[in-house]
Amino acid sequence: MACNVGTLAVLTRAFPGRAEQARAVGVWAGVSALALPAGPLIGGALVSGVGWRAVFLINLPIIAVALPATLRLVAETGEERQRRLDIPGILLATTTLAATVYAVIAGELLVLLLAALALAGLVRRERRAAEPLLPPHLMREPAFAGANLVAMAMNLVGIGTIFAATLYLQTVQHRSAFTAGLMLLPLFVPMAVLAPVTGRLTGHYSPRLPNTARQTGGALAVAVYGAVLGTPTDRAGFTSGLHTLGVIGAVTWLAALGLTWLTIAKSGS
Repeated sequence: MACNVGTLAVLTRAFPGRAEQARAVGVWAGVSALALPAGPLIGGALVSGVGWRAVFLINLPIIAVALPATLRLVAETGEERQRRLDIPGILLATTTLAATVYAVIAGELLVLLLAALALAGLVRRERRAAEPLLPPHLMREPAFAGANLVAMAMNLVGIGTIFAATLYLQTVQHRSAFTAGLMLLPLFVPMAVLAPVTGRLTGHYSPRLPNTARQTGGALAVAVYGAVLGTPTDRAGFTSGLHTLGVIGAVTWLAALGLTWLTIAKSGS
């Protein structure tokens, strides 16, 4: 998931103009959307035909091609002033997220307390750091805070739904991994089809690229959705959890829509 942040950063530097940047982001979104249906299909085929270890091994030839291609095709961008890494901020942010995810999965109050302490330490550190990981003044900007909260909600519900649907299809309905991948296609195809439309919208309203909030939402999604669903062997409880998550997802996205209107749309008008 971290590669999403890196590739977007490269795009914004390589295409500084508003119109060309919008087209580039549209293409990026289309390619990313096409990768989403390919993942369950290819992964399902590998799991069904070869075994689950092949899902991890397939990354090796892809990286072997992508790494030299990136070094050859992507121009290096130099900074006038090199920023220093906020190592304490990175460690505190990582501890906060990891402890929160573990606390949700395991239901450990002590770990949740550790997450709260790490978050408090992160806030204090970022207020005092010369070059903070997350400058505090940005969170006081409605457009920035709103965009990141919406991005987090998007991945929280989206990845959580994919996770829940995959578990339901394979463990409750006993579908094969490949069949489950086929049945998930309706979730992904509209994203690929609508990618050019989002590119034009980006060109009209200007691009607003969140930071790693999406990835945070994705990490929390598996923990939260798994905790609500419970054990897949309990079919009645698992199905009831799906219904609950459906309502939570709908409410979350409606709230995100309202937040978009209040903080993002108005700031660009």
